[in-house]
Amino acid sequence: PTLNLIISIMGRTVGALGNLTFVLCIIIFIFAVM
Repeated sequence: PTLNLIISIMGRTVGALGNLTFVLCIIIFIFAVM
């Protein structure tokens, strides 16, 4: 149940942030490649 709750919270957070999370992932990926 705990893991399911964490996944739910993460899903809501990603849904709320949306593009911000996507942009952050891209920036981290770019820095990782550099």
